[in-house]
Amino acid sequence: MSSCSHSRLIQEGDIEKIAWLINKRSGILIKTSEMTGLRNKVAIRLKALNFDSDRYLKLLTDSGIDSHREWNTLIGIIAIGETYFFRDKDQLNIIKYSVIPELLKTESEIRILSAGCATGEEVYSLAILLKESGYDCSKAKIYGVDLNEASIAKAKRGVYTSWSFRGCSDKHREFFAKTDNTHWVIASSIKSMVSFHTLNLVVDELLHLGYFDVIVCRNVFIYFDRASIQLVLSKFTECLKPNGFLITGHTELCEQNMDKFEVINYNYGVIYQLRSNFSNFRSKDKERVVSSSQSQVNLVSQDNIDMVLAESYYHLGQLDEAQVALMKFLLKDATNYKANFLRFLIAKKQGDTKQAKERLGELIFLYPESPDPYIELIKCLLQDKEYKASSRLLSVVSKLKTLSPQNKLEIERLSSVCSSCRE
Repeated sequence: MSSCSHSRLIQEGDIEKIAWLINKRSGILIKTSEMTGLRNKVAIRLKALNFDSDRYLKLLTDSGIDSHREWNTLIGIIAIGETYFFRDKDQLNIIKYSVIPELLKTESEIRILSAGCATGEEVYSLAILLKESGYDCSKAKIYGVDLNEASIAKAKRGVYTSWSFRGCSDKHREFFAKTDNTHWVIASSIKSMVSFHTLNLVVDELLHLGYFDVIVCRNVFIYFDRASIQLVLSKFTECLKPNGFLITGHTELCEQNMDKFEVINYNYGVIYQLRSNFSNFRSKDKERVVSSSQSQVNLVSQDNIDMVLAESYYHLGQLDEAQVALMKFLLKDATNYKANFLRFLIAKKQGDTKQAKERLGELIFLYPESPDPYIELIKCLLQDKEYKASSRLLSVVSKLKTLSPQNKLEIERLSSVCSSCRE
């Protein structure tokens, strides 16, 4: 059976549900233009498993070992890491000629994290740079983390084909031994400096790996939504040493709040250095927010503290902090109505209409009988002069059995506004 015929087994709306689950699980945002590609990839999995999309959704939302294995397979298909040794030499030169010499002045032990390391070429490239600096590499440790188990397994083997060396100079080939006509293996002196771990940047904590002088996370954030970027950034700041360096893709953080970092500009790139007083700021900031809603905190369990913090940050106008706390809470309770509605309110307050609409769409998907998301989405659509879509949604929400008297009055008002605008 062809992938096209298997695509017919994907029921209407199910591919959007799968995209939503992928975002919650990994932070990867599947854009509208990428839905056809996702549909084709899911069709391949349906064929392999002999499932329809309804059964596949049940597998993805299960908590058993079969679900875990399928997530590894699905993420492996979606998050294909394209990398090679010494990729983006301009940024690596910043590390070689600026970052490493700066670390050598103060640090007896250097610890580096490569986040989203794919099959390990970046990790080994960093190790080689450190080796070439003359540093006593017995004191160094470079960690590579990625959510793709197959990629991490390949990184641990340290065996590569010529395609991985297309950015590698002849002098760097000295750190590899040829095993046959097509494969090279990394030298043991370099391999002893590194450690690889399967880790989900969005879901998993990083602090158990320790604190780092440098975190390299290149070409990862381009796949994430804003909330996931903020959450991962908060984890990076927690495990960076004071004055530690963060190195990302060239424009990946242009729209993010980077107040906790000093921006260092070079002719061929930008890096970020954590402000030395960050740790003190973090504890005082959190203490201030908690105290501002102390009466609430005293009444909630530790499991709900992130939700209380998110609400407090929101009311204080600290929207990025609110988003980070909210994402932490949603990792424990992804379908919580109040938390998901707060995500909409944050996007609305940020003036991000597109994001606000997406949040309301998620709420309608999660809570199809709840009228408030429909009403808020109708308001957004009217504001954007999408009168036909507003009219269709008004027809749907007016038939809900859960409408309160206040809901009915608001629907009548919006219907009147919609009718007058269409005339």
